[in-house]
Amino acid sequence: MVKSTTVKRPLLKRALEALVIFIVFLVLAVVGFLLFQAIYERPPEDMLKISDQFNPPSSWKLVTSKIEPKRLQCIDVECPSVWKVWDTGSPVTHTELEALLQRSGWNLSISGDCIFDNPNTYGNNNEICSAKGDIGQYELDISVSVSNPAGNNQIRLNIMKKE
Repeated sequence: MVKSTTVKRPLLKRALEALVIFIVFLVLAVVGFLLFQAIYERPPEDMLKISDQFNPPSSWKLVTSKIEPKRLQCIDVECPSVWKVWDTGSPVTHTELEALLQRSGWNLSISGDCIFDNPNTYGNNNEICSAKGDIGQYELDISVSVSNPAGNNQIRLNIMKKE
């Protein structure tokens, strides 16, 4: 009986040490992962600065603002990217869009006439004009679409890293 007790104690002690080492390793792995995410997967500050250059009228309502940080692997979304959508409350003309782009400091040419001429079709996919171009290492896409039968427009600003 004495022999089995002395044998069990060292085994129990080693098992307890192994458990402690495993828990410490697990805690360090979780802390390391969280630090990695905090450092690597952060909002793209330079992209936010570019998006802040776009200064729409105060009457426009920001409907959507989505910021995708850089990641090791992007699934179902461009990353890093900044995506904003405004409801203008009224139609936006080619001249108004051109003035907005100039105030933002962006030298982009506009394709399309920004005229809504088909009242039977409207929605996010009904783009009536857009401006696309590069700013440094990023692609910039601004599009105007008709959001409802009254002809109100939505402006979508999308900034993403060039491939």
